[in-house]
Amino acid sequence: MRSLVPLAFLPLLLVACGDKDDDTGGDVGGDNGPSDEEIAAGIWTDIDGYDSWGQYPDFEGVQASEGPHGSYVQVWFDTAAEDHFTNGSGDMPDGATIVKEGYSDEGETITSVTVMRKDSSLPDSGWFWVNFSADGTVNLAGDQSGCYDCHANGQDYNFVAAW
Repeated sequence: MRSLVPLAFLPLLLVACGDKDDDTGGDVGGDNGPSDEEIAAGIWTDIDGYDSWGQYPDFEGVQASEGPHGSYVQVWFDTAAEDHFTNGSGDMPDGATIVKEGYSDEGETITSVTVMRKDSSLPDSGWFWVNFSADGTVNLAGDQSGCYDCHANGQDYNFVAAW
């Protein structure tokens, strides 16, 4: 069995991501690149099949939550994030992705899919956040101050102390 993040730190991940009404994130691409919404659309495609990704060994499946993502959540890590939690220290590698489904009930109805993707080319936080509706509609995207505010307490802004 893999040993990921010490379970004492798990609640930190589960309550993260600030005010959903704050969609003041800037346009990551600016005049020279894709818009936040275009990046988010690419991420939606990239995370196809995320429900087959790794989870915490002792935190698999739908779990109760008091955070802004829903009354219940389920969290997955891509290979880069999972490898970092298992073997890494310091900053997560670029491209590492964490997906959290939010539910209003015990896992029957997905209300949102929130994604954190490490991108060191971004100013300040180095993370791109996007919140989707269950159908993939972008609710907010970019270097979100609301997400940043909650995640800033953890090393590398991921609000997960794995080192």
